[in-house]
Amino acid sequence: MRRLRPMKSIAQLLSRLQPRIGDALRNPGSVERGDMDTIRVMAMGGCNLRGPLAKVRGVGRRAPGSAWSAVPANFRVVGPPFWTYTFGEIIQTLDLYRGERKIPDEYRPMCGIDRNFVAKPEILKETDVFLLEPNTSQEISLDGYFLNRVPVINMMHALRELGAGYGSQVGQWYSRGINGLDHEFAQKVAKELSPILRDADLSPNEKELYLMTLNEARGSVRDVGEGLRQVLSIIDRPVGLVTYTWQYLEDGRYISWPAVFIKQVLAAAEKFSIPALEPYKYVLERGAKAAMREDMRHYNGEFEPFMAGKLVSFLHAVAGRECIDTTQAVDAPHSIAPRIFKPRPLLHVNVASPFDLYLERPPQYVLKLASTMHVYERSFLYNLAKEYYAGDGIIVDNGVYLGASTCSLGYGVGDSDLRSSVIAHFARPVTATDPATVTAPKLGRMRREGLGDEFRVGDSVEDIVKANIKPVSDLINLRIGETVDAGGSGPDVEILFQDNLNGRDANLRAIHMYYPKLIPNRSIVIQRNYFIDSMMYIRIHQECLAEKFEFIGEIGSTAIFRCREKITEEEAKNVAAACKGLDRQCAFLDAATERSSDPQRRLLMMISVVRLLGYSRRVEEARARLKMVEAVVAEIGEDKLLSRVRSSLRGARHICAPDESGQSLAQAREIA
Repeated sequence: MRRLRPMKSIAQLLSRLQPRIGDALRNPGSVERGDMDTIRVMAMGGCNLRGPLAKVRGVGRRAPGSAWSAVPANFRVVGPPFWTYTFGEIIQTLDLYRGERKIPDEYRPMCGIDRNFVAKPEILKETDVFLLEPNTSQEISLDGYFLNRVPVINMMHALRELGAGYGSQVGQWYSRGINGLDHEFAQKVAKELSPILRDADLSPNEKELYLMTLNEARGSVRDVGEGLRQVLSIIDRPVGLVTYTWQYLEDGRYISWPAVFIKQVLAAAEKFSIPALEPYKYVLERGAKAAMREDMRHYNGEFEPFMAGKLVSFLHAVAGRECIDTTQAVDAPHSIAPRIFKPRPLLHVNVASPFDLYLERPPQYVLKLASTMHVYERSFLYNLAKEYYAGDGIIVDNGVYLGASTCSLGYGVGDSDLRSSVIAHFARPVTATDPATVTAPKLGRMRREGLGDEFRVGDSVEDIVKANIKPVSDLINLRIGETVDAGGSGPDVEILFQDNLNGRDANLRAIHMYYPKLIPNRSIVIQRNYFIDSMMYIRIHQECLAEKFEFIGEIGSTAIFRCREKITEEEAKNVAAACKGLDRQCAFLDAATERSSDPQRRLLMMISVVRLLGYSRRVEEARARLKMVEAVVAEIGEDKLLSRVRSSLRGARHICAPDESGQSLAQAREIA
């Protein structure tokens, strides 16, 4: 037990111990280490964590009978006298205390740190428990130092006061340049504002600091699980997570920023077995209007002591836990999907965190419509539209088929907490486009779904589509026709679902139409029929733009990507030219093959390269590739291959087999 600090008198000692002794006498069975000794807690977060804890020990508030007097006060907040809103700031602060990082004086104001602040290493050693309240995954850095959002916003207020019109420029610098991760745009705005700032009535230090921030600050998004892992690798004390809610709405809904951030925090807590407190649940029980101030962001005077009690109870519970052994989770898979889904040939589900959260099974009404789409695909579309989609752009369903994907997306938007705000921007946020005519691939699908033989290639299925999507039709902008007729010069695209069975040219038109409208670090592209042996143009076109995307994961034959960088109209129009050349096409197909974790999917895609080479008169190379395929087949076991894979393998062998003249069948056919 830690020694008590020397007291000036016995009376002071008794007055300090009396509340604890009384508690012990009233309830001796509940007394633990945390009740008999002051717990030192380092609270790293914002005002809804640090504010209530700081007020508990205020003498003026602890009058007998007051709401605050009922909150246990046997703890002490230690650590940084400033807010830490992100994992970057939390890690930076811990490194300050460990003596492994120094922040120069000129950067400290923007980091929210007083120039006179000195981090004492012994404070970390004396801390009993850490409570972390990360506010967002969006971070701001400058020369490797993480900035605090409050001084950045204060800088923006100062710049707005320089004159009319500057407010819009500053707002765009922040929203698009920093939060939108468009550094080039941020620098462009900074260049326009810099001359004005140099002539402003500000101190030389302020001018220098603001100029440096405007021109060099960058936005980034941190992976929440990785951020928590880094913190746990530093801390050797019990840790608890407190979720942060950005704002409450009067109708009872709550908003986190980004929209999925709270779920990301809870998923990371589960991954590392960290206890988590969810204050928004208590707010919703009480009612947002009854619990929050007028700004709907901070607890009001009546609710704050109640929430303080919950926080104190939580820190006591955390203090009684064993320390977390982070080495058990450091090398854990980035996605939790393998823990949930047993891999099956041709149906691997492997989606990176936090997007694996969107695989949760949706309500049954979402799955009511018959479809060849797997339940995991429909679950992903529904939850992506419900939890991820924020109305920054529209949703495009490019390939409605009979409407299952459209319904999944429409139901998701309809069930979203952000439905009202989304509809305020886009009356019909889902644009669904399809020729609505029966093609040969579609006909095969339809017969597998039991639609019978009444349809023939070229028939219209427009009436079926409209009937199927009727439950969500108020959210759908249905455009019957080719892709090029459905987009126009419209808004940005936040989610793009591609189920294009209409050939190479239609796929290129979709790229020309929609890819320049993708939002960097936000837009999601879902490509169906990606991991198969046919429709090679889908993979070739996508992999041609690989540097613009990050791969999120796979669900069966479907590949999921997130746009990382802006795609210009010129780049989109040049995809066809950039894909010319058989060697380049094979390289793109090989890159796509490497993305799948499914051995039989990979085998299918390897076979597609054999076919491409064979029909391009590169027969010897096709045969060399076939040998690689045969080696994989021997490793898997040909008897374990699914019929789809065996059929494709037979085709590849046939292509490479010589005919009576000694030529390959593919070559002979090509010559003829």
